[in-house]
Amino acid sequence: MDLLRLIGLVALLASLGACSDEVVPPPPGGGGGGIGGTGAVTGTGGDGGSVGSGGIGGGGGTAASGGTGGAAGMGGTGGVGGGEFGGDACINDADLDVIGMTVPNLRWQAADCETGCVRLMHDEFVDCINQCVETQAPGLSSECTSCYGELAWCAGADCNTGCTNPILNICAPDCTADSPLCPGYSTCLTELNRCAGRDSLDCLDDT
Repeated sequence: MDLLRLIGLVALLASLGACSDEVVPPPPGGGGGGIGGTGAVTGTGGDGGSVGSGGIGGGGGTAASGGTGGAAGMGGTGGVGGGEFGGDACINDADLDVIGMTVPNLRWQAADCETGCVRLMHDEFVDCINQCVETQAPGLSSECTSCYGELAWCAGADCNTGCTNPILNICAPDCTADSPLCPGYSTCLTELNRCAGRDSLDCLDDT
């Protein structure tokens, strides 16, 4: 009887050992990954602004001071500077001194110089007059000299030649305004004044 109990106990212990040798099953697997989200839609860029209009150029300075023209606006037109008549070529002290010492006067000198510059085109003619006047009125600026070169071109050969002869001079009535000898001379004189920046008073003993 004791032997049977012993055998049963041994059998029980053996069954327990067999259970302890079994592999424990793994825990349940992890869940699947979620579905990726959809990216946001890119926004549409705004339209560019329209191009601005150009600014208006500044006005010229006052007549008394001959101010500087205003700066050009963006895309605009620059202002025009000016002396009393728009230009300022002959209103500096150095030129005025030379003009005052020129005999008989610069208008006569420019007309007289024409005889050596005939049959030339405009630019060559004016350059020729300028070189001649600079010889007769040393120290005169090239800007001021050019005003008188343009006067000689505008006046024309008949006026220049006729108004420098010994009988009819540059200050005769026919040579100071429009006349059969000098048609359109008043316009030429206006252009001289505009270029020089002051009235030409050659025939009033005050240039």
